[in-house]
Amino acid sequence: MDFFEDSRKQADDVTVSMLKQMCEEMYQVRDEADALEKQKAEKTKRWRFLERKIIDTLNEYGMTNFDMGEGRKIGVSKQSAVDLPQDRGQYEELMNFIHEHGHDKFFFTLNKTKLRSFVKTEREGRGDEAWLPPGVVGEETTFTLSMRGRKRGEVSQ
Repeated sequence: MDFFEDSRKQADDVTVSMLKQMCEEMYQVRDEADALEKQKAEKTKRWRFLERKIIDTLNEYGMTNFDMGEGRKIGVSKQSAVDLPQDRGQYEELMNFIHEHGHDKFFFTLNKTKLRSFVKTEREGRGDEAWLPPGVVGEETTFTLSMRGRKRGEVSQ
């Protein structure tokens, strides 16, 4: 039996009016949320453009950060991502290397985060920033900005 078929009471004019008002508001809120999503996408695009432009400009002048005064600084952060091998043979090559060099006691399971940490530690120990273990074919390096100082929403004077 359908919910609406079982209703024993007819909605009076006040109830119908109230329902209409709530439904209209719901449509309005949905439209406002859609507009905000669009605005957020535009702001995110602008943010990424500025971030890239600032990183490129700092890099061009050999700078890693910029002090804006008033305790506000923008700095470039380097992040490297080493992916787990997708090829079965390369994965086995990596796992054999880890096992042969006694590192397997640190890896109950191997994931991207542990592999990145392992590579970083090994590079520091070897003094070789480009070192990668056998089986790992490459890495992706990205640069992002970190903003220090003024809190979100705080307006400078």
